[in-house]
Amino acid sequence: LGYYTSNSVGCIDYWHKATRLDTNVGKKRRNREVNSATGEVFYREHWRHVQYDTDEQIAADFFESVDYAQYLAEGGPRFSKDIFLQSKCFCIVKSDFQECACPPCTLMRETLRGWHAQRQKWYREQDAQGAAACSCGACAKGSSYRAASG
Repeated sequence: LGYYTSNSVGCIDYWHKATRLDTNVGKKRRNREVNSATGEVFYREHWRHVQYDTDEQIAADFFESVDYAQYLAEGGPRFSKDIFLQSKCFCIVKSDFQECACPPCTLMRETLRGWHAQRQKWYREQDAQGAAACSCGACAKGSSYRAASG
């Protein structure tokens, strides 16, 4: 599927509309491509976009969208979900745990942040000169528990 086929341009535009632009500095994505007419190598740069939904969800939304309805109304031929999925731009990356904004991920991230801060405080207090050693001994400096819990 070429980058500029009639239906792929609409698909690429929809992929960009359905994802969030990553505003972090230095998050451009670069793709090496070859011009099929001249054979010349060139680079295409896009700002990274973060995808929160699955490919299947975005495809389902596209085929129910005003964009697709308008494309069909203008005489464009119908095409399959596979064509839409193949038109996903190289700059679109699925979100990871740190980027997700859903309530469960946000709650988990904030809970873990608090837990890690508290655990570091306990370790600092325990490692201080003159501090009494923990009675269990498992959490002593250099123990396998400390090594595993970072």
